[in-house]
Amino acid sequence: MIALITGQAVDSGVPKFWQGMLIQVFILAVFVMSYDILMGYTGILSFGHALFFGTVRTLSVFC
Repeated sequence: MIALITGQAVDSGVPKFWQGMLIQVFILAVFVMSYDILMGYTGILSFGHALFFGTVRTLSVFC
């Protein structure tokens, strides 16, 4: 699915710069969502845990 969004599977005519920008936005969105989960549900302010949860969430999408 991410390959379709970023244009890797189908040549959609989107320049490589914008593809890279979109990929970076998705990566940062995963970190923001993991930070939001920690602050919203647990109230813990720890970027180490946010990074761990964001990484696990990302890997769970690919597995």
